[in-house]
Amino acid sequence: MSVDFSAIRQQFPLLQQAGLVYLDTAASSQKPRSVLDGMQKFYETDYSNVHRGAHFLADRATEKYENARTKLAKLVHAKSAREIIFTANATAGINLVARSLGDMEMFESGDRIVLTRMEHHANLVPWLQLAEKYSLKIEYLEIDAEQNLDLKNLDELLTKPTKLLALTHVSNVLGTCNPVQHICAKAKAANVITLVDAAQSVPHMKVDVQEIDCDFLVFSAHKMYGPSGVGILYGKLDLLKKMPPFLGGGEMIREVRYDGFVPNEVPYKFEAGTPPITEAVGTGLAADFLQEIGMENIHQHDAALTKLAQKHLLKIEKVRIISNPDAIGLVTFVVDGIQSYDIADELSERGICVRVGHHCAEPLHGLLGIKTSVRASFGIYNTEDEIEKFGEVLAEVIAENV
Repeated sequence: MSVDFSAIRQQFPLLQQAGLVYLDTAASSQKPRSVLDGMQKFYETDYSNVHRGAHFLADRATEKYENARTKLAKLVHAKSAREIIFTANATAGINLVARSLGDMEMFESGDRIVLTRMEHHANLVPWLQLAEKYSLKIEYLEIDAEQNLDLKNLDELLTKPTKLLALTHVSNVLGTCNPVQHICAKAKAANVITLVDAAQSVPHMKVDVQEIDCDFLVFSAHKMYGPSGVGILYGKLDLLKKMPPFLGGGEMIREVRYDGFVPNEVPYKFEAGTPPITEAVGTGLAADFLQEIGMENIHQHDAALTKLAQKHLLKIEKVRIISNPDAIGLVTFVVDGIQSYDIADELSERGICVRVGHHCAEPLHGLLGIKTSVRASFGIYNTEDEIEKFGEVLAEVIAENV
């Protein structure tokens, strides 16, 4: 199917500002008119708290909220909408899994958790906290010279006493797309629980949790053209049923007594309190938006822009690309002799928005021998002309500062 991405760009009101080049989608995406208008309409015509009301507005709001859950289940091909849990963000989803598994007493002193060297802090710190609490050992899959995972010791790391493996699908620094289906199959054979951080993959490609066969998967609405303040946790239903609720309060209960309580069924036992109702509805609209364009079309578009950006950067003296040659949706680099923050500031003065810092992956930057880097990341609204301008302006900035 031929897609007119220039027309799609016109659906993003913020991007109509003259001279603006937004290359920071990996941090947070802009929002299309369908999401913005749909959320506004929901507030104006259907808003109410969900599930517990006895009036027609509560019924309408609940229907739209649960329809959003169904849409997200379809987006990642979950077996059931009950396997989709709304959280505050992807980080909250990972923390929910870590704390709930810990409360199940599935970990004993000396057990092992396997991570990778390319993890975002969100998929690192919760496991470090768990390791400290239960005296666990954390081991890491290393990165090879091509910025891919080195899997030669994977089988060894998955032997007892390993209980869990958590890894990113696409690195937010390197852009590496990890072979999660292969890795999860190895883990399943070894009876190791798996969690996949898909925050950087769901916006760019088809993600199928049944094909991957992971136990858990998390992603964020705000990176997939939806609102901030809501994340999505997918979990296999049988496992979710066994897990205790992480947060206590309203909605997550079936019965409460002065001497105890009975939790609600999945997924509601993990959604304590009033959920992000309008944001969830907006996330469902973002899923519609992606599905209408087609994930394969989006993947081809974003991959082409990534290759074009790499081509331009390779021509510029002193630029050193640190992201993977086969990166998805981003290019990360440093400029020899010039501070990364200076580069980003001068690009900003010329209307080009990029991200600078360690991108919530400080240990990875240390492993690469750098403190900070500049990251340009791409979405469905970016154009080849914008990539050309980015390359030209970056070359000018560097020439002015050498």
